[in-house]
Amino acid sequence: MLAAHSLAIQTLAAQLATLRTFIDQHEEQIQQLFAAHPDAPLFDSLPGAGPAMAPRLLVALGTDRNRFPDALSLSCYSGIAPVLERSGKTQLLGSSALAVP
Repeated sequence: MLAAHSLAIQTLAAQLATLRTFIDQHEEQIQQLFAAHPDAPLFDSLPGAGPAMAPRLLVALGTDRNRFPDALSLSCYSGIAPVLERSGKTQLLGSSALAVP
């Protein structure tokens, strides 16, 4: 059983080694296209974005400034906006409960 798993792992490792060249080519092309984009400095300046995440953010958010007119629009799109739940006389926003008049 151990020999069979060892062979399977060796096969997967060889496949990954073959893919590495193509992955490197794709990453290089992404870096070149991102560097040429006019909004690259904006996305590069985002805290924690880094060379891997900044191009992904650019693609995910796009460059249409009217798409997200305010922070709440972007929060809703990304799924991090607070959710308001109401039940009877209690209103829940996140983890806090408020009395509803």
